[in-house]
Amino acid sequence: MPTTRDDVQPLVNGLGYLALGVTDLAASVAFYRDVCQLDVTEQREDIAFLRGDNRHHWLRLEQRDTPGLIRVGFEARDARALDEVTRRLEQRSIQWTLGGTIRADRVSQSIRFEDIDGIAIELYEEMVTVPTSAQPSGIGLDLMLHAVFNVRDVAASRNFWSEVLGFRRSDQIEDLAVFMRCGNRYHHSVAFLSGGATAGTLDHFALLVDGIDDVMRMRTLAEYCGISLQHDLVRDGASGAIAVSLRDGSNDIGVEFCTGHEQIEDDSYGGRLLMASAGTGNVWSAVPGMAAGARRVGGRV
Repeated sequence: MPTTRDDVQPLVNGLGYLALGVTDLAASVAFYRDVCQLDVTEQREDIAFLRGDNRHHWLRLEQRDTPGLIRVGFEARDARALDEVTRRLEQRSIQWTLGGTIRADRVSQSIRFEDIDGIAIELYEEMVTVPTSAQPSGIGLDLMLHAVFNVRDVAASRNFWSEVLGFRRSDQIEDLAVFMRCGNRYHHSVAFLSGGATAGTLDHFALLVDGIDDVMRMRTLAEYCGISLQHDLVRDGASGAIAVSLRDGSNDIGVEFCTGHEQIEDDSYGGRLLMASAGTGNVWSAVPGMAAGARRVGGRV
């Protein structure tokens, strides 16, 4: 089969937003506004939108009886890319519907469908932008960077997201995790984990910040607000990012703040098959002799 333009160019620019069900809308808005430093763009009776830049929202919070992921939104490269994804869905007999509207959902020209684990996806051409910048918070928020999902089979998820949405593998940890990139070239805009929680659920999402000082400011703010760290300062062995992670305890979702997340410029890069180890999750934990030293002083390994 001859190579087409859409086989070469990414179909998706990047992660746009997450729609999350929350059991207490007011408390969740307070958490993401006061702790995570996002701006409230718009609030309705049972929905709130929050942003970190001029795009209308990074998060859409909806009052629900049960918390969790409602939908993940991605920005398409252009109208032609949207048509190509629709064609691929129909080729595979995957049902899709027209997506949200500008008035109700603040996106236009979109489609909605589900992946093999029931993750609801919206692919849109444009999101409404806000003429004024988000209020300065003292934290340099750059990007809604990535979302990480629990799945049944990382290889099957990798194949679906590659074949339908054009994502490319950046790295894989045995059969436990796979990291996938799209048009913005960041190491991963999505990642998939197997062997743990219910398939189709959101494990965490990450916000990219300006630098290490902003990561540490978030760490300090979390401590000041009495929010426990899910993961303290780590350097990821796959993406190279330095990060801290909080937990939205009310809704059981992780929120990561990171900097130094690698971008991959080589389109032909197919990723590494990495060994599952402590050093893969945090390169700073791979200190030669640390285990032996811990045993000598009676510490736990």
